[in-house]
Amino acid sequence: MALPLAAGLAGWIVAGLASGVGQIVAKSLVSLGIGYVTYTGMNALVDMNQAQIMALLHTLPPVTVQLIGVLKVGVCLNIWFSAFVIKLTLWGLNNDSFSRMRVVPGGGS
Repeated sequence: MALPLAAGLAGWIVAGLASGVGQIVAKSLVSLGIGYVTYTGMNALVDMNQAQIMALLHTLPPVTVQLIGVLKVGVCLNIWFSAFVIKLTLWGLNNDSFSRMRVVPGGGS
């Protein structure tokens, strides 16, 4: 008498786990895809800003550019931009909701 009940209960448990695993896998794949797209977009944005800043630094007079080279301002900017990308990546991983992101040149959000 107990054997059919145990078999039915085991079937329900397996079916519940199978449906739960499918949902977890689907949500994980969607999260990874969104994370990849967000990281790629933010990385491209930061690289573009970094290139613009470096181009503006090279338009300065030669003596100033030499001083900037001695002071390793380029290295400092690389470190700052790397930290910024990591901050955005961690923010994206910890944020469960979608929010509207706008890039407005010369303005706030």
